[in-house]
Amino acid sequence: MIDATVCPLPDRRGRRMWCEDERDHSRIHPADSSDLHAWTRAAPPVTDQPQEGPTAFRPADAYRMMTDNRNGLSVRRSTDLDARSREPYQLPTAAPEGHHAMAVEQGECTAVLYCFTADGSDPAAALSPSAPRAWRYATAGSPAPRTPR
Repeated sequence: MIDATVCPLPDRRGRRMWCEDERDHSRIHPADSSDLHAWTRAAPPVTDQPQEGPTAFRPADAYRMMTDNRNGLSVRRSTDLDARSREPYQLPTAAPEGHHAMAVEQGECTAVLYCFTADGSDPAAALSPSAPRAWRYATAGSPAPRTPR
């Protein structure tokens, strides 16, 4: 298990961790803990494609989890962390692809998404028009996060 991300469970019931299991075809597996020491497998793994580097956060009304599917970032949405649906877009949608993102919440409705690009370009230039406008993006080495236009 590698590439872990952790976020609070609803109603302060503990924490949910997601991590990549390379022995299970790079599927993302969830586990829950009330004390951050003992972990129990939770909801079913994310199985629609091989992926890695999950990051989870909650802007506004629902949780989001982004994963690196090696062609950019897939986005999943959930209101309870158990049932999840894949969003109809990928970030970014054109070169350069973002990889191994890290979301940092900035208040209740915005998150800054930091991601790696192999060529050092700014992935904000290639965002899908359907991506939520409240999300802001920065890459390693960028002077400051950018809001997509």
